[in-house]
Amino acid sequence: MRGRLILDRATSELRSLEFSYDGLPRDVKEGDAGGRVRFTRVPDGTWIVSQWALRIPTMEIEGTMENLDRARATIHQVRETAGEVLEVTRGSDIVHEGRRRSIGGRLVDSSGVGPARGRVGLVGTLTEGEVGADGVFRFEDVVPGRYRLTASSAALDSLGLPTDLGTIDVRDSSAVGLMLRLPTPDSVYRAACKREDEHAANATGLLRGVVRDAGGIAVPNATVRVLFVRADTIGTRIIPRPGRRLMIEAASDGSFRYCRVPRGSRLRIAAMDGERAGTEVEAVLPRGKAFLVVDLLAPRQVQ
Repeated sequence: MRGRLILDRATSELRSLEFSYDGLPRDVKEGDAGGRVRFTRVPDGTWIVSQWALRIPTMEIEGTMENLDRARATIHQVRETAGEVLEVTRGSDIVHEGRRRSIGGRLVDSSGVGPARGRVGLVGTLTEGEVGADGVFRFEDVVPGRYRLTASSAALDSLGLPTDLGTIDVRDSSAVGLMLRLPTPDSVYRAACKREDEHAANATGLLRGVVRDAGGIAVPNATVRVLFVRADTIGTRIIPRPGRRLMIEAASDGSFRYCRVPRGSRLRIAAMDGERAGTEVEAVLPRGKAFLVVDLLAPRQVQ
């Protein structure tokens, strides 16, 4: 192990320690394994570790441990764990308070041009807020760390799918001036249904909805029947006929979904209880749309 100590030029007080490891496989870069520790003296003279970070590579080694520095290594990932002391108290007095950060920026629509109305939040926290008419948002007093950003809008909320805008690291400084762009419905569909082929994804869409009882309560684990209706032409008449049939099991919250519905399909959808069907809904997934949202009424319970 090797490293360096960083001292305050004026007082010679120890400020931080940075370290790395020697003797690792040659494929491990210097910054892949190591860490740092920052020290702070509180007003009563006590020293504390105020910040710390440790980088640990996950790797596969070809060779022996006796000649580790000559072995070859395949690094799969570099994990970093870090922390910071936010507050130190003695009795009712706060003797040290860590520096909080800010996150701010602007939310724009899927075209990337105009501001978007909606909400922006940090996953796993209670930090969430409305975006103004100008698309601007800002969060104060954010604890340092890595966050996943999500956004919602009236159009995307109707899909009932999470909208992930990526991750952001808030470390030694605030993260302001961010430009967040709402995803298009097509990109949300590709992510939700794991459609990597853009051409194939543009030809299909997602059917989703919720099964509820007459009181509006979601019915868990309900069965949903989907009939694809084909149209036969006889003379000048178009006669719909039942085609392929699917049976979908809803989740514990009553929601159901089915990917890869061909766009332009006409569907007859109903919640089932054995052979009994609830109110059947006929709907079409338009050719230019990626989603079809249909809520269903479950069959009445037989007394």
